[in-house]
Amino acid sequence: MTDRKKHGAAFWATVGLFLPVLYVLSFGPACWWTAEAFGPGRVTNFSDSVMVVYWPLGAVAVNEKSPFSKPLRWWITLGVPSGKIAFIPTGPDGTIRAAIENSP
Repeated sequence: MTDRKKHGAAFWATVGLFLPVLYVLSFGPACWWTAEAFGPGRVTNFSDSVMVVYWPLGAVAVNEKSPFSKPLRWWITLGVPSGKIAFIPTGPDGTIRAAIENSP
């Protein structure tokens, strides 16, 4: 039988703090990689269903009254290539979304 050491409270506290930070930090790159070209005659298919896991952050980003809206919008647009728009889900089913453009 293997005698394994159980993780203590400090370990779980670290995990509990690290995972939300990682979630927020991964939101920007996810927006950058899924940004789409959009313009006259172009239609988005929003096929990146993985983005639905970010709907809580999307809802905060479009809520102008939230103190986190402006920093989230900055993080979203930081890596969006010129000529592309980040479509972020703002509802739990992913069908409600907002378009955020990288303004010059």
